[in-house]
Amino acid sequence: MKIHRKYRAFTLIELLVVIAIIGILLAILIPSLRLVKEIASVANCLANQKGLAQGYIMYAENNDDNFCSGYVFADVQDRNPPSWVKAPLIYNADKSQTYVGTDPVLLTQDARLNGIREGAIFPYVESEELYHCPGDRRLIKGTSRRNPSNPLSMYQCFRSYGMPDFYNIHVDRPQDNERKLSNVATPGHKLMFVEDQYDLYYNVDAWSYIPNDQALWDPLGNYHNKSCTFAFADGHAEHHKWRDERTMVYMSDRALAEQMGFGKGVVFNPRNVDLDWLDAHYPAKTRYKGGN
Repeated sequence: MKIHRKYRAFTLIELLVVIAIIGILLAILIPSLRLVKEIASVANCLANQKGLAQGYIMYAENNDDNFCSGYVFADVQDRNPPSWVKAPLIYNADKSQTYVGTDPVLLTQDARLNGIREGAIFPYVESEELYHCPGDRRLIKGTSRRNPSNPLSMYQCFRSYGMPDFYNIHVDRPQDNERKLSNVATPGHKLMFVEDQYDLYYNVDAWSYIPNDQALWDPLGNYHNKSCTFAFADGHAEHHKWRDERTMVYMSDRALAEQMGFGKGVVFNPRNVDLDWLDAHYPAKTRYKGGN
């Protein structure tokens, strides 16, 4: 004997209610997932910065407490003291190094990593990943300096961190060559590494900032939702939230910042409290140890 079962289908109203509930749950869940992702990104970045700072300190400890240079030169020449990282380079058949400059064929990810590995602190950190913030999307999206007629308009960058000018040891300033880490007063409060956003074809030079000037020069990275991570001269790292909205405008769009009246090198009016924080944590009262 056959048993006839009756199946009741969803009504349109019931289906719409289910869809609405799913939509509400997604609206609640997605921001939470973004927050979790952001927390993980910050934690990873802090670990990177701490690793770089400790690598720099170990270099100093093994070299009579002397700095290696925080300046990244636009060549691969060996210097004394060496730079903490080199520009992108390739190796020749005779194992010599060649600076790739802006050559769109040679400026590859491998060339960027070669420059990192040749840096003075790499033997103490031994991981290329420490040089890249997970929130730094320039590796995929390129930088803000785009030019359709330029084959390098993508300007993809791997390295997310730089050092303040204070750590520069440059051929133009021989007086800087005898600089010791132990001479940094209150190292737990003085910056060593910052999230860099220099937007040329790779991060050259260093992070330029003139303390007590109430103006910005080089932007910092905007990889963490209105905040940055920093490493300090005692080897620890911190996450700092920006309080002035103008700071984020400058980090994100310097052309817009200029239109709004606080462009590159222009004094903030009214005063920017974020620069007060940077001033308090800059390693010296001037841009360089020996003056501006």
